[in-house]
Amino acid sequence: MTRKSNSKARGNNKILISKVEMTMALWRKSLGDLISHIIAGALVAAFCLVFPVEVAAVKVDASKVSWDSPKGKKCKSCHRKETPGLWNEWHEGAHGKADVNCYDCHQADKDDVDHIKHKGFDIAVIVSPSDCARCHETEVNQFKGSHHSKAVAILDGIDNFLGKEIVGATAVDTGCIVCHGSTVKIEDGELDPATWPNTGIGRVNPDGSIGSCTACHTRHRFSKAQARQPTTCGRCHSGDHQPQLESYNSSKHGMLFAADREKMNLESDQWIVGKDYYDAPTCTTCHMGQVKGVAGDLEVTHDVGERLSWNLRGEVSQKEALVIYENGDRESWPEDGDEDVPEEGDEVEKDGKTRTVAQVLGVEARRERMTLVCINCHSEIYVKAFYNQLDSLVELYNEKFAKPGLAIMTDLKERGLLTRQDFDENLEWIWYELWRKAGRNARSGIAMTATAEYTWWQGMYEVAKRFYNDFLPEVERIAGDQVYKELTEKHLKDIEGHQWYFEARKGKN
Repeated sequence: MTRKSNSKARGNNKILISKVEMTMALWRKSLGDLISHIIAGALVAAFCLVFPVEVAAVKVDASKVSWDSPKGKKCKSCHRKETPGLWNEWHEGAHGKADVNCYDCHQADKDDVDHIKHKGFDIAVIVSPSDCARCHETEVNQFKGSHHSKAVAILDGIDNFLGKEIVGATAVDTGCIVCHGSTVKIEDGELDPATWPNTGIGRVNPDGSIGSCTACHTRHRFSKAQARQPTTCGRCHSGDHQPQLESYNSSKHGMLFAADREKMNLESDQWIVGKDYYDAPTCTTCHMGQVKGVAGDLEVTHDVGERLSWNLRGEVSQKEALVIYENGDRESWPEDGDEDVPEEGDEVEKDGKTRTVAQVLGVEARRERMTLVCINCHSEIYVKAFYNQLDSLVELYNEKFAKPGLAIMTDLKERGLLTRQDFDENLEWIWYELWRKAGRNARSGIAMTATAEYTWWQGMYEVAKRFYNDFLPEVERIAGDQVYKELTEKHLKDIEGHQWYFEARKGKN
């Protein structure tokens, strides 16, 4: 990967139209109308001067797309009889109320790879993000650059080998892809049942687009209120390998949501924290939600990782900047990686493509965005103290356990004491569960202000227990006394916090 420096200043101009300006514009337009209209306009202007209000953003530009297809009217009458549950979900949802019908979303061209004939109509069973983008272009473009859109690619790593080779492909098809998604294949003109049904969030669709909007906005109601519920995210972000939902539920935030759910105004079209609701934050509030505050504003985003300054998923946690390219692509870039974080205007060459950097959100900039959410309920001093605690625990995990453990694993492979094949030796299972389960529990727990059950008992307590009781004894068994002594003195002895271990082992041999 290379990058060519060509920095240039860019500014993001925002046009803010106040309610007063809108009212005055209407007042001027109404000069030729009746006197009563003029008086009414003046009254509205006076009201807005005293009580300024926000104008909800219009999500769909009606001038760019049409709906309520005549062909779709036949779909509605048929589905009302044959699949009444589906019809009622649609009818009660936003699409039904706006007369966006079945054919508006499912229509297909005869040349489309997933085209089928259904009762005389040309349709596609899968409604992909490309279809949704006809009305929801902004949201789809944001999603394209998100970590969610890379969910299928993630399965190409060690987890993929564990699933497909060690356990079996069928388990992956009915397990992993439920959340991650997979490539949907067409066999003899029909959707391959081995790859569909499939609403995994990173699904690769027959039309080449990536994603499944129904992973969060379940069909056919597509309810905003449902998507804003923590349990929607918890469908995938839960369990002892990444207990985000459990951590949230045990936190003060989760307690408040459970107590005040009915006050959350979840059905609101505009959902601004501190204005439309304030009783508790949900996953959506912090990772996606809109903010209008004294310190600054945030718009809704479908890049759920945009405000995250740590990547807590891997063996070793990393702070990452967010690089945004002119073509809309987004990429998280390790702050302390082998390559320097690029700057605005730089040309980055990767995988045979050259892209120009439009914007870079550094670690502090990403953290500042999340802070804008937090300070709706907390003081800035409180938020900074929280981040100090988060950084301290993640650095403890990294420096004391993750980095030396990974270094020992690498050293053993370089010495030929471990094979290059993953999971064929007991030590590899011990290490995998140490960082993948216990390590994630600890890091997820502190990040979501969970109770000690996740940060400590299922987290750092388990990390330490597995490291000293399972990992190191197995390393010693494999390496032998002399090599084990070399490994521990090289990778552990000078690290703060391991001295007790060396003191305890004096005289053992």
